[in-house]
Amino acid sequence: MDFPLDISGFSRLKLPLEPKIGESGLAQLERDIALLRDAVITLTAVARARGLGGHTGGPYDIVPEVLIVSADCRRAARRRRRYPPRVLR
Repeated sequence: MDFPLDISGFSRLKLPLEPKIGESGLAQLERDIALLRDAVITLTAVARARGLGGHTGGPYDIVPEVLIVSADCRRAARRRRRYPPRVLR
């Protein structure tokens, strides 16, 4: 069985090291949120149809936060490589 949604449009949000995100980054985040919500709902519906249960409330609660936290973790890793912490002696 092929996955019923085309998820090729998903791209990882890359947050800049500066505290502001640009218009293109916001547009990308909105597209990714919509795509992942649809994917979670689709997988939940397929699981329910197979008798495995589930509900679809989670995508609207957690998907935006997961994408933002994931991007922030990758940004923090880039920042650590660029500006390594100084050890006090």
